Amino acid sequence: MARSTAAVPQDEFDHPYVTVDLVTLTADDEGLHLLVLERDEEPLGWALPGAFVQMDEDVTETASRVAREKLGLQQVTDLIALRPFGTQGRDPRRRVITLPHLALRQAADSPSARALAPFAASWARIDTSADDGVVCTIEGTEVELVFDHEQIVREAVRELRRRVQLDDPMIYRRLLPDTFTLRHLQAVHEALIGQPVNRDSFRRRVLMSGRLDQTDERETDVDHRPANLYRWREHA
Repeated sequence: MARSTAAVPQDEFDHPYVTVDLVTLTADDEGLHLLVLERDEEPLGWALPGAFVQMDEDVTETASRVAREKLGLQQVTDLIALRPFGTQGRDPRRRVITLPHLALRQAADSPSARALAPFAASWARIDTSADDGVVCTIEGTEVELVFDHEQIVREAVRELRRRVQLDDPMIYRRLLPDTFTLRHLQAVHEALIGQPVNRDSFRRRVLMSGRLDQTDERETDVDHRPANLYRWREHA
């Protein structure tokens, strides 16, 4: 007998919920920084901002909505999709699969503590040098991320470093302003890879890459000899 192909009502099946969690990173002289939210409901603690995917939106639209509604960020583009996280029990409240996305922001264009205050959000400095996880500190105090968000952050940093190894220039374009010094570029590079590099060899390598143009401008408002400003070549 042929098997019936009649549609079965969807509500007869249990199904997981789908969310998008947003990993927002920036880089400066002090390393990598992550935007986190302080939760006011169980489980209490610090977490990545996230939201449930609505029936009428794409997951990238959900990520943009999270940035806008939970962080006050009006323009979040060039999102990088990370691998799904769906381990049973990752959310103690219900069965949830998350599709995390990575957003990179220039340090100078990132919201200040005052701007983040209404959203109960804060910048946390992250250290991924330990083998057993991510260390997050807010104003010098170590905090833990709830759910499996520490693993998601590690995955985001791993993806960043993979792209750096592949010499992806778009990573630096997203983290740097239109013009920048070689010192600034090196600081961002060191934050991404998590370790210092030799100044002379780094500068020699980037200048020989053919991707930078030296401008006629120098940095301003500094208490040392102003350095030359560079920009990326249009098709570099």
